[in-house]
Amino acid sequence: MSAGSRKFGQLWPLLFLGVLTPLFVWGQGYAVRVWGDNSAGQWNVPLYLTNAVGIAGGLEHCLVLKNDGTVVGWGGNSTGQTNVPPAASQVTAIAAGYNHSLALRADGTVVGWGSDSHGQITIPPEATNVTAIAAGPNTSLALRADGTVIGWGQSQYGQTNGAAAGTNVTAIGCGYHGLALKPDGTVTGWGFNFWGQANGAMAGSNVRAIAAGVNHSLALKSNGVVVAWGRNFEGQTNVPSGLSNVVAVSAGLEHSLVLQSNGLVRVWGRNANGETNVPSNLGNVVAIASGVSHCLALTTDYPTYAIPVSHVVSVPSLTLTASTGVVFALQSRDALGTTNDWALLQTLTPASNPQIYYDESALGEPQRFYRLASSNQASSLEADMVPRLTLEAETGLVYQVQYRNANSTSTNWLFLDLVTLTNDPQFYYDRSAIGQAARVYQLLETNGP
Repeated sequence: MSAGSRKFGQLWPLLFLGVLTPLFVWGQGYAVRVWGDNSAGQWNVPLYLTNAVGIAGGLEHCLVLKNDGTVVGWGGNSTGQTNVPPAASQVTAIAAGYNHSLALRADGTVVGWGSDSHGQITIPPEATNVTAIAAGPNTSLALRADGTVIGWGQSQYGQTNGAAAGTNVTAIGCGYHGLALKPDGTVTGWGFNFWGQANGAMAGSNVRAIAAGVNHSLALKSNGVVVAWGRNFEGQTNVPSGLSNVVAVSAGLEHSLVLQSNGLVRVWGRNANGETNVPSNLGNVVAIASGVSHCLALTTDYPTYAIPVSHVVSVPSLTLTASTGVVFALQSRDALGTTNDWALLQTLTPASNPQIYYDESALGEPQRFYRLASSNQASSLEADMVPRLTLEAETGLVYQVQYRNANSTSTNWLFLDLVTLTNDPQFYYDRSAIGQAARVYQLLETNGP
């Protein structure tokens, strides 16, 4: 779920339920970390996603805004909430509800996809000149350039009544209630208020950021302290004593998430799915977001990817030692056959001495013998079987090819070579494996932007 995302280019460090208020400029990008609930694969951040500038979390799905204005989604997809439509281009902000997703485009229009059970992705015609978006469970809100708020979708508690926000609104949040921040640092609320979560007066004054959980609210003061109110069954409004230097806030179902100026994250409240178990190696965070029971962060600590190489076959490797510039006929025959007839395999003109030739045509065929046919030329031919690795990864990046003994109890990987992929897939031949024990391989990619 999410709320309160503004357009790029505005330095507005606000984070609400599952959404990033952009802090960045085009061309930059960050890595994504996820923790908490993983029941629908929320942790499965796409490989090489290091150009993220926006994040949002829903019930069981994640959204990322990339620095080229496109959106990527993964996780739960029961209603198509991660199937980003082509219309979601030139995007400047994103938001996620329970099972729907929203994107704000550079032209001030809004695109929605996923569940439309309550009309939450049926964008009303008045949703123009939009500068920020927010999503509650089945509700959508938009802040317009004139400082007014409009809403659509589920509204049994009046949460789509944007008029209740008044005018001169600068930021919005949405759960089963709505929140609006005013230029004077005060907060207005509307919608479901059983636990007082829509009572904006609880925020006090000098507020610079707000977040709406499903049934609780957070406010970040200009002095870096946090105020919380509303439902507190899991301690989600019990702000830790001494918490200070906060620069962003976000709220989930029953947990609260904050980012401090030192790039570290604090979480409190419900921990049924590990929401408060911040990864010990998470640092240098620049933005945060909350799903219902999972958390997201953008960080400058780019991950190291290890990619198993699963496609390994043995290919005949022929070492030709002969004079360069001379034409040779490379011939082969079936080693198990009864005929001695040799067939032309390849005409070779060695450019180096020795020269290696890999007989790809031998794959799936019976064992072969090889010979060179030439006139009055001193030459020799040695044949070995070498592993051929099919490397499948992003082109243009440098990878370490690593290996280990397939039959060893050691899990230590050894360096084999550096490879820059120019094709996907690309073949690599491990001649160092000749005469050695069977090996398994992996690619290690450590490139950040």
